Amino acid sequence: RVFRQVHRVLRPECSLLLSLPHPAWALIEPASPDPLRIDHSWFDPDRTNGARGFAELVGGLHRANFRVENVLEPAPAQGPRSPFWSEAMRHVPATIIVRARKQGI
Repeated sequence: RVFRQVHRVLRPECSLLLSLPHPAWALIEPASPDPLRIDHSWFDPDRTNGARGFAELVGGLHRANFRVENVLEPAPAQGPRSPFWSEAMRHVPATIIVRARKQGI
């Protein structure tokens, strides 16, 4: 529903930029003693405390008449730069950035 409302208020051919927690990041516990251990199955319905998979994200954008143009999984900056830093960020992407363009009117 959110994507449909965003589509309604954007001008034609405008972009929507999303920065979200990466779905893979939700599978690990970065603060645990073994931060790279997969904590639970991707296919467990309660797997990610409400996080959505990438297919669900893209499907929702397409249903709302957006065209996905670019997907980025940025590498972390060198070393800790914030209190949210975890060494697991060197191995698992923590963020996914999606740019989609409004189609139609």
